[in-house]
Amino acid sequence: MYRGMSQHEFDAAASATAPGGLPRPRGVLLTNVGTPERLSVEDVRRYLAEFLSDPLVIQLPRGMRWFQKPLARFIARRRAPRSVEKYRLIWTERGSPLRVIMEDQAAALRKLLGKDWQVFLGMRYGSPSIRAALESIARAGIEDLVVVPLYPHYSQTTTGTVVREVYRVLRESARHINVGARTTWYDDAGYLNAQAHLLADYARAKGLEPGSTILLFSAHGLPVSYIRRGDPYARQVAQTIRLVNERLGWPQERCAIAYQSRMGPTEWLKPDLQTVLRELAEAGKRRVLVCPISFAVDCLETIEEIGIRARDTFAALGGELHLCPALNTNERFILAMKNLVTRGPQPIRAWKKSQPPLISAKPQAQPRETALDSLVLLSVTLRNRVGAGRGPQLLYSEAQELVCAKKPHEEAQSLLESLKSTGHVREALIWNTCYRFECYAWLARGQNGSPDGCIVAS
Repeated sequence: MYRGMSQHEFDAAASATAPGGLPRPRGVLLTNVGTPERLSVEDVRRYLAEFLSDPLVIQLPRGMRWFQKPLARFIARRRAPRSVEKYRLIWTERGSPLRVIMEDQAAALRKLLGKDWQVFLGMRYGSPSIRAALESIARAGIEDLVVVPLYPHYSQTTTGTVVREVYRVLRESARHINVGARTTWYDDAGYLNAQAHLLADYARAKGLEPGSTILLFSAHGLPVSYIRRGDPYARQVAQTIRLVNERLGWPQERCAIAYQSRMGPTEWLKPDLQTVLRELAEAGKRRVLVCPISFAVDCLETIEEIGIRARDTFAALGGELHLCPALNTNERFILAMKNLVTRGPQPIRAWKKSQPPLISAKPQAQPRETALDSLVLLSVTLRNRVGAGRGPQLLYSEAQELVCAKKPHEEAQSLLESLKSTGHVREALIWNTCYRFECYAWLARGQNGSPDGCIVAS
């Protein structure tokens, strides 16, 4: 026979579940694609087989879906020996970089959120699994959970499969947890601001300027057929790049986009990373700054594919590739994640005009009159350190630091041609070494013997 709960019984039950009247604990689940647990062929094979068995990752025709797992095991068996050697190049004492960085992200976010929040990790493939994470969340008595897939851009192959796995596990385990998922944050103001600031800080630290450097945004690739079926990934990547660059201020004509990590014979999003690097080299571009725009955590695809393979490819073509790290534990990004958790994404369509770009062009010096036949120093670039290492005031510099002072041959030649085209320069000299870049010019005479114009000294 049903008997209603009295007010006294209700108050007693409430106090038992929330001692002292404190708010019930809330949880955050940070998720990502995953990584092998150990550096072994067996672990890598197991991880790849689970990854490739996901029907949202490799989408076979309906009549071929019975072949999904056998195909995944076949591909994993062939790829595992090569993949483990790639992981070996980036493995740390604490393990795989992806998991290590995510553990650090969780600790930083936990500190920022406060004592009423707990932060958990769950990988879509590998360990710790989403199932194991949800079991820990249930044991902690958490009923309100925010799921944050660490993919800035939505795709059914990443965010889509994570959310599906979360609800599948909850349904099968019959657990009741209030779940909110932050599935779309490619245009969140905090995330975009963090990415723009990270790029600006890295460019300044490396001495990279728009005039001599191409900014290349690299995103993880996706089969074109997925986009045709409605996946919004490519559109969101393009929108993120536009907004980040609007905040950054890098000239649009000095920017490019590429897609990486292609797999299989199907048509993927273009242009691919290796092709873009070759084309830039052929066009005489010698310095490239790569931003892994679709990665919030450094992993095999950033550290090894870009930072090692792509860098070696571009170096063999005579170029110099710089890789900006992913957002990782960047303070602005952790703050943006906190806001994603507590209030949800805050989309931005355009930056306020009152916010100046983070990278601005150097101000032009005012023209000044110069004496006839004088030698004018037009520009000079110096390094703070030199390579000799002798004397108390001289410090040793690595070659990659010294080369920053030297301009590419094409850039120096372009400067000479531009000076010649003004009609005001009789002769010009460029001193271009690893230590310094100097440009001198002699003015041309006019018909009346006076200087035929004035020179801007910078």
